[in-house]
Amino acid sequence: IMPSLVGSEMCIRDRINQCQFLAGNVEEHAPRVILEEGVHTFIVDPPRKGCSDKVIKTLLESLPEQIIYVSCNPATLARDLEKLEGYYIKDLRVIDMFPQTHHIETAVLLQKNEPPEAKER
Repeated sequence: IMPSLVGSEMCIRDRINQCQFLAGNVEEHAPRVILEEGVHTFIVDPPRKGCSDKVIKTLLESLPEQIIYVSCNPATLARDLEKLEGYYIKDLRVIDMFPQTHHIETAVLLQKNEPPEAKER
């Protein structure tokens, strides 16, 4: 069963109607979704090599309110976060999914605009 099908079935079961699961790569689906519907939140979980420049460009052009970036490679995560100008890290979680190894997963919630403490100044 494709992940998009499982996600869609869960949404139907749980009566969630504002979520969409698509199988494939971001470059394939994002431009159409952005043009037709707009996006509040993008969730990206790229391979170890990180997001391509095309994906970063698509994310920046779509202007979602927030981006959830899941990464298994801290180096490419840092590289890609630096490219996502106009977003700040609102929350970050490190998950040790493989104990006794050096591998970790990192989930970062990025919010559009300035961090709250910058607005208070």
